[in-house]
Amino acid sequence: MEKQDNEQKLMDLLTRYRVVAIVRHLPEDQLEPVFTALADAGIRLIEVTMNSAGAAKQITRAQELFGDRMLIGAGTVSTPDRALAALAAGARFLVTPNLDLEVVEIARRQHCPVIPGVMTPTEMMTAMKAGVKVLKLFPASQLGTAYVKDVLAPLDELKLVAVGGVTPQNSADWIKAGCIGVGMGSSLLPKDLVENKNYGQLRRQTEAFIRQLIG
Repeated sequence: MEKQDNEQKLMDLLTRYRVVAIVRHLPEDQLEPVFTALADAGIRLIEVTMNSAGAAKQITRAQELFGDRMLIGAGTVSTPDRALAALAAGARFLVTPNLDLEVVEIARRQHCPVIPGVMTPTEMMTAMKAGVKVLKLFPASQLGTAYVKDVLAPLDELKLVAVGGVTPQNSADWIKAGCIGVGMGSSLLPKDLVENKNYGQLRRQTEAFIRQLIG
């Protein structure tokens, strides 16, 4: 698939469903039931973090099982080597905790959209000049929703996804502030539900949250 198609699909899913689920350190035998619960609940964007054991294998497996229901990406792509490994595994988009222009260029050459982590207006504009369409505001909780409003006042062309300290309880505040989406890990995937394999409750909680957020 060409980059334009990937980017358009990513943008369409973000603006419609608003949420990127962040999966970190998930045991291999729980991939299918956890992803099934999330997909059934309405999650359409999901990233497997590259600092998880067997991340590349999980991305490939998730793409095989759920690629027709969700856009499967790679998160914590903090180095060029991780970017190459994620792309080889079949990631449809990359998410980084920082702005690494080498990672951005690798993604561009492979026609894969990338969402780099940024904090300052300078980082944001540097990323945009490099061809990035969507930015990850990180760590969002340390900056606050007022920061989003202040940044977007002069830079209203920016498309931000808030990550870091975002929860089902405060996610709507980030959307109201001007973010096009949010990314959530442990707050969306409570450790106790995953460890106890309570996939039904995970689906119900996530479904209720998605319904409340997007109507």
